[in-house]
Amino acid sequence: MNAPPRASSDDGAAAAATPVDSPLYRRVWRWHFYAGLLCLPFLVLMAVTGGLYLYKDALEAWLHGPLLHVDAARGRGAAPGGGAPLPPEALVARARAAVPGEAVRFVAPAAPGRSAEVGVRGADGVLAVYLDPADGRVLGSLHDERRPMEVVKRLHSLVIAGPLANLWVEVVAGWAIVLVVSGVFLWWPRGRTGGVLTVRARPARRLWWRDLHAVTGVFASAVILFLAVTGMPWSAFWGEQFGRLAGAWGVGMPPYVWGPPPPSTPPLEGLREVTWSQSHAPLPESGPSHGHAGHAAPAK
Repeated sequence: MNAPPRASSDDGAAAAATPVDSPLYRRVWRWHFYAGLLCLPFLVLMAVTGGLYLYKDALEAWLHGPLLHVDAARGRGAAPGGGAPLPPEALVARARAAVPGEAVRFVAPAAPGRSAEVGVRGADGVLAVYLDPADGRVLGSLHDERRPMEVVKRLHSLVIAGPLANLWVEVVAGWAIVLVVSGVFLWWPRGRTGGVLTVRARPARRLWWRDLHAVTGVFASAVILFLAVTGMPWSAFWGEQFGRLAGAWGVGMPPYVWGPPPPSTPPLEGLREVTWSQSHAPLPESGPSHGHAGHAAPAK
């Protein structure tokens, strides 16, 4: 194990004395080093995949342009002859005729000249079928799990790694917090002025690289800490506890969704397609209808 970096003698007074020989300082430096080795691969993965997903719409338009865009001459969302586009029911029927299965979603055209999307669940998963909303012409289909941006999202969330991914998220997020706290401790001025907010020496010097790491790291620490803490709700143990608190406090569920009837005990996690923030929210009981005067639903 290498020792904590020392300032070389030719750096002179620019390298103000730091307690590198202190047992506490050396111990924190080692924890910072180990945390960096563990976190760096995952932080790079998260940064690259998150940056790609940030430009999801632009990348998908480039990768799947013929599926997402319809011929402008065919109506820009209107049928030939100036008529209205086909209704969603007709588009869903056309998609199911092309790809047999159960329709699980319908995405209307995002703008004129864009295609409609129908998700059809078949034997090998969900296929996204793209249609021209003007005449229902099938433009093509993509398997949900094989779409490039879906793969990027699965890599970013580590779902692609299987059930152990949640445990890895928790471990990495915890070590990222150790990385930030120990880094701030090592950066702390302790009477120094150089290497705190400015970089000393020249690029050829080791001190320059040390200061560059310290100054950029302390400014990035707030972002890394924020990402690590907000990543905890997606982890295994902390995510489970956060989900229970979110369900008990009603976080993530607008109050007007269920209305005033009292809840029953079964959690929503028994239903399909429930978000993580609602998985521990209780199911509502039936009660008097508030949308139709003079009618009441029977109580469970």
